Amino acid sequence: MIHFLRGRTILRGAESAERCVRAADGGVAAVSARAPAVRATAKGNKPVSEQSPAHAAGLRPINPPGLAPGPGYSHAVSVDTPGRLVVISGQVALDGDGNLVGPGDLRAQTRQVFTNLHTALTAAGADWRHVIKLGYFLRDASQVTVVREVRNQMLPPGLAPASTLVEVSRLFRDDLLIEVEALAVVPA
Repeated sequence: MIHFLRGRTILRGAESAERCVRAADGGVAAVSARAPAVRATAKGNKPVSEQSPAHAAGLRPINPPGLAPGPGYSHAVSVDTPGRLVVISGQVALDGDGNLVGPGDLRAQTRQVFTNLHTALTAAGADWRHVIKLGYFLRDASQVTVVREVRNQMLPPGLAPASTLVEVSRLFRDDLLIEVEALAVVPA
């Protein structure tokens, strides 16, 4: 199947392909499950890297022209293999005994959150290379650099799942600074 992107909308199938080709001046890219990389339909498109850990798991990060590159995330991820969906609930900085790790320390809390995500992924028979999306909920979005630094230390190099970050006024406890949820696809 071919996936066509226009802005942030994924269109599928021959009819959608015709619509996308006619609108290619807006920066449309196509990815085929059988194709080795992005097939450019607009000037300046660049192929998706096939060297990433996600690619080996049948996941293709998609960063079409016309969208600014994301630092450490992809605008879309295509799942090109049949597989099992793993949904990880939002994880916070509580250790296995329910104690808060890093009161008032975003770096320590983020490290614990990623440790908890890793534990949940492992229990579900998945690992980081299967993650297709991360959702971040931060009390202070201006501190995203700290979160990115920890994420980059904890995740394998080259992994760039689709991501969303939302600043929230509070989480379920006043002393929590971050919560992160994940979606993963484990190949069948």
